[in-house]
Amino acid sequence: YIENASSRAELRQNIAAALEFIFSAERAEARRLRAEVIGSAVSRPELRAAVAATDLDYARQVAQAYGVAVESGWVAASVDIRGVALWAQGVINSRVTIEFNGDPNVAAAWDGLTKSAILAAIFGD
Repeated sequence: YIENASSRAELRQNIAAALEFIFSAERAEARRLRAEVIGSAVSRPELRAAVAATDLDYARQVAQAYGVAVESGWVAASVDIRGVALWAQGVINSRVTIEFNGDPNVAAAWDGLTKSAILAAIFGD
């Protein structure tokens, strides 16, 4: 979605579309599995270290991918993309709690709020 953008507006649209997929029911099983791994890692130091290393590598890859957007001036150089990536991942991981209640209105509200917050963190608006 980053490499396919030719403008700040297109990048924003691409990220919004990617977030819609990430929030989708299709991804619910992956979110649930990740929540189970995180829960298990709390009391297992080796697993916790592996999860942390995976998350840090993910954040590094995201920051590297956003390099072209920063160089193009679409994203401010002052934005810590690694920090945003880790924060957004944490927020997205919490979606499993929304799925527990099964209320589609709550899920839709969560999706909208989360998308707005992530886009604001990236684009500063």
